Amino acid sequence: MANAPTFAATRLDGQVALVTGGAGILGQLFCRALAEAGAQVAVVDLFEDAAKTAAADIGDACVGFGCDVSDPVSVQAAV
Repeated sequence: MANAPTFAATRLDGQVALVTGGAGILGQLFCRALAEAGAQVAVVDLFEDAAKTAAADIGDACVGFGCDVSDPVSVQAAV
């Protein structure tokens, strides 16, 4: 992932980012870039195991959650 986007000019220290579809290819790139910029990242995906695996791969700034974004109850639980 050498070509992952970065937020070099913008620091996100103390901020929290919630990325839906976070276990997918693009989602992981966004999660990694946000974490590198200093954000705490919630990696959210329909498949909880995939979200947790992606979060573990990215690092300590990430936590994985399972969530069906088409279900308001699931979204409320994730937030």
